[in-house]
Amino acid sequence: MYRKNLNKLGIHHMSDSYPAITKILTETFGVDPEEVHPEATFDSLSLDSLSLAELSLLVEERTGQRLEDLPPTATLTDAVQALDRLTSGAPDVAAPGGTER
Repeated sequence: MYRKNLNKLGIHHMSDSYPAITKILTETFGVDPEEVHPEATFDSLSLDSLSLAELSLLVEERTGQRLEDLPPTATLTDAVQALDRLTSGAPDVAAPGGTER
């Protein structure tokens, strides 16, 4: 559905990360699917830092990788790209708005 938008944002293939994160957002946090799109920030989806910590744990349960240091101002694209880097074994880099690790 958002493949064209994902390509514009640097996500050139439909990784499993995007649907995994959007499913958690809609099913666990009750986010309206119409509000979920690549440019949506977690803040715009009404997720605060506590919700992001829970999201990180749920992503880890499903993928084995934990998204850390995602600020509420991060977009869904930021989260997908961070998770894709983790699952691909790419070097760890700073999360958007976070610090290098």
